[in-house]
Amino acid sequence: MNTAPTARQWEQIRQRVKNVIEGPNTDIDRFITDVAQHGQLSPALLAEYPVLVDTRRARLVEAVVRHALGGVDRADGEGNRACVVYDYPNDQLIGTVLDTGQTFTTDDPRQLADWLFAAGVRHGRVSMPDWREGDIAPFTGDKIALHHRLNQLGRQESGEQHEQMTTHQEYASLSPELTMQLYTDYPLIFPHRPPLAVADGWFDLLDTLCWRLQAETSNGGPQVVVQQVKEKFGGLRFYPKQQNDAQRGMIDMAQALSFRICEVCGDRGRHIGPGWERTRCAAHESDRGEYA
Repeated sequence: MNTAPTARQWEQIRQRVKNVIEGPNTDIDRFITDVAQHGQLSPALLAEYPVLVDTRRARLVEAVVRHALGGVDRADGEGNRACVVYDYPNDQLIGTVLDTGQTFTTDDPRQLADWLFAAGVRHGRVSMPDWREGDIAPFTGDKIALHHRLNQLGRQESGEQHEQMTTHQEYASLSPELTMQLYTDYPLIFPHRPPLAVADGWFDLLDTLCWRLQAETSNGGPQVVVQQVKEKFGGLRFYPKQQNDAQRGMIDMAQALSFRICEVCGDRGRHIGPGWERTRCAAHESDRGEYA
């Protein structure tokens, strides 16, 4: 909303927040006002309300309010938006439809995708915190499973026929939403936006590597500019234009770690070869087809 919300709009926002967290109208109104003024819940308000100690719920409240105040309520016709966080103490995913505040909790990312889809959320409309935000970030495997299931449901809805992938090379490409996230988060590392020819299981590895490389640049190191990222002989290959010794060490370490991380789901894996060389967990060891 570009102007102050009307009384009816405020009530709608209030109800959405109440779907995420219970409380009297006076408290809910304070939460909304705080996010409207600061973009997030202020430390003073978090300290005042024990119910907000749960950072997962606080994050969802912030997302619901920002979305409502931003005036993007299905104006683009592409479906509702959602935010998904990880509830570490209970080992569950919490998904909230930002347009309604409707909230779902489950330990199964595919089930969560089914519920979100039924609530009007489509592929590419889900935001999830990354590893920098601590233990509220869903695991890479859960992110991949949720995105894939939403994509699958979308294809079924549109009546498209999905051809089963038959070779490893056909899915050794980072998904569009994860590729765009790296391009957006690290524009100086990817100014030319080269293809990222690795599977989704290595996203967190790439994200961590880029964050450390850029941090070294901020401390006086050269600006790393990537020419090519790909999988080769079952391992990550990351080719920059320039780097100092510290950055070279970071790249070498990431490439070495890739031989211990399943390229499909991000779980612990092992290098398999010779022949068709790959790095997989037990669940994906012989899989040449689509992600599970």
